[in-house]
Amino acid sequence: MTKMTARGEPEPPQPVAFDGVLGWLHAARGRRGVVILNPLGYPALFCRPALRALAEAIAGAGLPCLRFDYPSEGDSLGAPNDPDRVAAWIDSAVRAIDHLAALCDAEEIALAGLEFGALAALEAAARRRDLVRRAVLLAPPASGRALARQMRAEAAMVAAETGQPFKTGDGGLSLAGFEFSWDTLDQIGRLALNAEAAPKLLVVSPNAAPRGLEDKAETLGFPGYAAMLGGRVLPHIPHEDWRGVVEWLAQDAPAPGESPAPPPAAPATLVGDGFTETALRFGDGLAGVLCAPARGQGDGCAILLNTGANAHIGWARGGVLLSRRLAREAGVAALRMDLRGLGESAALPGGARAALYDLERTHDVRAAVAFMKSLGYRRITLVGQCSGAYSALHTALRDDDVAGLVLINLWRFAWRDDETLEQALAAPGRSSDAYLRMWRNGEALRRLMRGEAPLRGLLRAANKIGRRGMQAVGEAVSALMQPAPKPGTPEAWLHRLSARGVATHVLFSETDASLDEFARYFGRRDWRARRIAGLERAILRDADHSLSSRAARAVVFDHVRAATRDRASGDPS
Repeated sequence: MTKMTARGEPEPPQPVAFDGVLGWLHAARGRRGVVILNPLGYPALFCRPALRALAEAIAGAGLPCLRFDYPSEGDSLGAPNDPDRVAAWIDSAVRAIDHLAALCDAEEIALAGLEFGALAALEAAARRRDLVRRAVLLAPPASGRALARQMRAEAAMVAAETGQPFKTGDGGLSLAGFEFSWDTLDQIGRLALNAEAAPKLLVVSPNAAPRGLEDKAETLGFPGYAAMLGGRVLPHIPHEDWRGVVEWLAQDAPAPGESPAPPPAAPATLVGDGFTETALRFGDGLAGVLCAPARGQGDGCAILLNTGANAHIGWARGGVLLSRRLAREAGVAALRMDLRGLGESAALPGGARAALYDLERTHDVRAAVAFMKSLGYRRITLVGQCSGAYSALHTALRDDDVAGLVLINLWRFAWRDDETLEQALAAPGRSSDAYLRMWRNGEALRRLMRGEAPLRGLLRAANKIGRRGMQAVGEAVSALMQPAPKPGTPEAWLHRLSARGVATHVLFSETDASLDEFARYFGRRDWRARRIAGLERAILRDADHSLSSRAARAVVFDHVRAATRDRASGDPS
């Protein structure tokens, strides 16, 4: 059995690194190890909590389990436009098999791959027939060509929702910021299901087993697949489906060894171009990846917080790319961390839901601030997007060691007692200005006629636009009176941070609902914000809420770099 914490939770996984790849080991005593192979792009991000839960269940059944990120995906080294991506991904799967076998002294290895991971599992199994005895294919595509076709269709649909382009310059895809070159799509299209790759196969699919596998594999249904893949805001864990998978993986396993596999002796470190990264655990069950500049340590650093329920990697690797660029170009270290209940940190009762917009999570951020301070960093900047911006702001109000803030698409300054998380998540994602433009140019009516927008949502937005006019009148009168900020309000909070010398940058995607939240407290024309010394405010043009575009990310980089160097002009020192 896997080790448990004093709280009765599975022991958090330990980071491991090999050949430019970062992974997470769930230790157990068994002599059959299991390697989990991810899907590609945003399914890998959304399904990460579910695959971690699968790994914990596997380790709980006595089988050591390794999860890892392919090269150019997740935390691993590499870029999407590097050549021969598919070959590199399959090579990394083979190396993961060997690495887990060596770590755990395993007699045999089983593979479990989701979507593209199912194709990669069969390719890797064929190359390591001496070790691989079983393979679970989770929602396998009919072929690589079918998967590439599906990716193109999804890219077009997401582009229609976000307004972001879905084609890259070389004819490849940008699937909401997750990029795949034309060459990579071509390589994916050449993959086929190899039914002879492993002695025993299990297909777990919401549909019938793909052609060629019907008579050569056992099958299970996958009723939780759609909910798992659709968990973009709050993750869905298909526990019932995982139970059948774990039972099959544990069948006839070799007798366990004397003790669990020891944690890796060497630090989980990757060395890239201009930076060194180390995955680590700190505080009370917290996890993160510290990215340090190769040219030496300065006194400034950034702590990147989770966006929603996404792991520290960030949407389309946004956290990874930002931290590496800060190290390489600005000489600034960055810790991309997971709050408790998210990513690779310890579990939290209530899961991800309990981690969002919870002031208790400021204790996690303060633990990260103390950790970075113990390493010698003195100018600590918190960077958060959406719910991460909420955690960053409220940590800064409680911790005098925070010297800089970058708040991106902050949906809530304060949580209202009469509002539930479900109500907040169901609210329109666009700002009133964006909806006003839609009504004026007829886009709202066209979307309604095409069935792309619900009437209820558009009417609610129209009502908000009407109320905005009355708000503007009241703001004009208040501006003439120049009232002092009321204690305990967001305006008073930002004045207090300014007086303390905290460099605060507030960024908005140009159509995001966070603009309305800002206007709620600072006026439609931001007249209250203009009175706060050192407060920087910027609009990210042509940017969606998730910051899928390169241009938006470049602006964020500039503000984070500035925040790590500057002090607010209101600093009394």
